[in-house]
Amino acid sequence: MNAPQEQACSPPVRLPCEIREKCNSCRFVNIPYETGLGLKYRQAVENLQKSELLKGVRLLAPQTSPKLFGYRATFKLAVRSHQGGLHLGLFKPGTHQVVEMNSCPLHVPVLRRLLKALQAQLTDLVAQGALTAWDESTRQGDLRYVVARASHLTGEIQLVFVVADESRKDVYRALVRELKKQELTINSTHLNVNPDVGNAIFSRHFVKVSGQEHLRVVLNDVNLSVSPGCFLQVNPWQASALYRRIAELAGTEGRGAVAWDLYCGIGPIAITLAKCGFRVWGVEENTIAIEDACLNATRNDIPSNRIGFRAGLIEDEIKKADEWASQPTLVVVNPSRRGLAEFVRANLAERLKEKGSLQYLFYVSCDISTLTRDLEDLTRNGARLRQLEAFDMFPHTDKMEWLAVVTP
Repeated sequence: MNAPQEQACSPPVRLPCEIREKCNSCRFVNIPYETGLGLKYRQAVENLQKSELLKGVRLLAPQTSPKLFGYRATFKLAVRSHQGGLHLGLFKPGTHQVVEMNSCPLHVPVLRRLLKALQAQLTDLVAQGALTAWDESTRQGDLRYVVARASHLTGEIQLVFVVADESRKDVYRALVRELKKQELTINSTHLNVNPDVGNAIFSRHFVKVSGQEHLRVVLNDVNLSVSPGCFLQVNPWQASALYRRIAELAGTEGRGAVAWDLYCGIGPIAITLAKCGFRVWGVEENTIAIEDACLNATRNDIPSNRIGFRAGLIEDEIKKADEWASQPTLVVVNPSRRGLAEFVRANLAERLKEKGSLQYLFYVSCDISTLTRDLEDLTRNGARLRQLEAFDMFPHTDKMEWLAVVTP
């Protein structure tokens, strides 16, 4: 199927955004949505065609996002010292200079309200000397980042302050009380203590400040509890569409068959497959995410003999899969932007080459370059790319989520 035509199917949308040019996140704003979607889709397809991956492949038209604005249920913002006060916002591309953000129309409404309230409260606390913002030049300061996630159905918020130490825990607890007075339902607040001056936002050290350990989210009919620091797709409406497609492709013919969910995170895909009748084995490096995945399996009434999770590096754990899970019929991979580890690619290629139990590999990716690299490697070793579909998980940006179907 050809890429969508670049025609004015809808009028241009003028974002009420004062930092668009500095932020540079929304490349396709102020042109018709279908035009921007077609441009980024066609650019990705042209790159795939250069690799000759698309010969004989069923290429589906991109899935538009159910929401074009107000879809982003997460923000991660830097806090930096500025002229005795602070800037709260995004880094200017290629720099550590913070572009102050007062509002973003991509965020769900409750996060826009939270951001406005946070700006005011943090500015007052810094002015009073109760907090200091992180200073890049001196590498000193209390507060480095603010991360918030909202449940799109309930409006509940999980809030994380990334700090150099936890000495001002009471200040953050009082701050949350003030935020709640503005009718913000903050039900989970944590500190992440990260004294490392590197680029990683989070350390592994989380400290609860108030409320619950988890934020509760529902995607399709899957109930999820999410710990701070664990991955969850930023666009819950489109994530639900992606997981529905995986369920459709998996089908129910293989009831009792084994499926692997590699890079499984907190388990939404694994639980989706279990609801389709598969016995599922999930693997994830993040130990906190695996704890959430086990909890989520219980929350969704998945019996323990139908699902199991393992914490560890994927390349290590697939060498020693549980005996019941050693011969999967279906494998789903959803790696980070780095793509599949070399050993994982080799292992899956060998399983597909053997034409044994493994019948399908579903590859979910947000990075077209590493997806292309991995698909080239798999097909070079005899696998076949059958179908490719894009989901506009990030409207108005140049990013998309991809779902590839690979067979022996």
